[in-house]
Amino acid sequence: MDSWMPFISTLIWQGVVVTVIILFRNEASALLKRLARVKHGQTEVIFQAPHREALDASPAAAEALELRDEEGFFTLRGAEELVRRSKYLDEHEELCESILVFQTGRQHTWLVSTNKQIFYILDDERTRASQRLIQYRLPLDSALPVDTESDSAGTEAFQLGGSDWWYYSYRLLGKPTKAKQRLETFVQAARG
Repeated sequence: MDSWMPFISTLIWQGVVVTVIILFRNEASALLKRLARVKHGQTEVIFQAPHREALDASPAAAEALELRDEEGFFTLRGAEELVRRSKYLDEHEELCESILVFQTGRQHTWLVSTNKQIFYILDDERTRASQRLIQYRLPLDSALPVDTESDSAGTEAFQLGGSDWWYYSYRLLGKPTKAKQRLETFVQAARG
């Protein structure tokens, strides 16, 4: 009988764990959707959360879907076309610069500038499905100063003017000082 106790104990614990997972599956799912970072060993995955005031869905998102790469993400031309076809461009507004600032296997973030504003495009499965890829727009005259930071876990973020913080990829923009210079150059080029 004593030899069966560890086996029975293991079965009971497995049953308890499965029951808890089933009972709290909705709460666990909601928690996982809010996670910004997951790290296991040497592997780390970071997700940029959609902006709390994402702009209205744009039919242009569906029309511009053909301008995607083999992984399904918008290309430079696709990101620019999304802005060009949106309802957020004024009549005399012209596209100036575009830059990919964040790139993972699940998500890309583009900045697309015009002579009047900067558009933040968050490209992932969720935003493509809802056609709410244009998350935020910032008046060009409010885009400075540029701030960058890197936390102790090595997560890099930037802020244009007083806007929210957004993640950037080290391999795209470099260390915080270099990223700051690149983003300042991006803003200055749009200002002319």
